[in-house]
Amino acid sequence: MYITLTDKDGIQFKVNTLLINEVNKIGKNTVIFLDTGETIECIESPSKVWKMIIDVKFFGKGKK
Repeated sequence: MYITLTDKDGIQFKVNTLLINEVNKIGKNTVIFLDTGETIECIESPSKVWKMIIDVKFFGKGKK
């Protein structure tokens, strides 16, 4: 299950929700910590990211 996020340059990218371990606001951006040890940044707020994860996981929204 993937969600689509936007980086600081306005480029959209997909993230596998099963790899997301933690979502935090750091500075102006949201930082997502993955189970792989990687971190990624996006401009969406942490609450929006969590809503997207919940929507795709429980309601099937955004599934492709």
